Amino acid sequence: MKERMVGASAEQDRVQAAKRRLHFSHGACPLDVTEAAWQTALAAAVLDASVGIRHARISGDTAYGIHVAAIPHQVGCHVHRNPNRDQVNDGNEVYVVVSGHGVLHFGKAGQDAGVVRVADGAWERLPVQTGDSFIIPVGFAHQLRRHGPDALTVLFACPDAHLNDAQDRTMLPDAPD
Repeated sequence: MKERMVGASAEQDRVQAAKRRLHFSHGACPLDVTEAAWQTALAAAVLDASVGIRHARISGDTAYGIHVAAIPHQVGCHVHRNPNRDQVNDGNEVYVVVSGHGVLHFGKAGQDAGVVRVADGAWERLPVQTGDSFIIPVGFAHQLRRHGPDALTVLFACPDAHLNDAQDRTMLPDAPD
């Protein structure tokens, strides 16, 4: 029994540390987008075949825009490696879950023999649900996976370069379960 309590405590500590790293919060929407605005944009969203989601811009410009995305199953795992110091947030991505729930997989990416990857054992995961917000720092691989029958819909804010494989998005193999 004591071992189970210690294991549960260690898991709670891991989750809390991960939440601090990502500036995780619940309840407040830091992107100030109404449901009507994201619903309207989502209706016109187009497929981004590289990551397997539909998304559309709600506001902003190429330097930093706010988008909405529908995640049918999961986002293709990827990392952004080239922060532009002239852009808002140094290339970090801000996310807000506006519908559904799932799991966020993330880990610091590096190069190993010229291949971009997350080291074995360096992946972390956090459950996410409607109302959660978090920041993915540049250089962190990330992948959202929907859980349950309800759609997983997120708002995200980033430079347009993050949406382009030729500019700043490097696709990776799926995060481990």
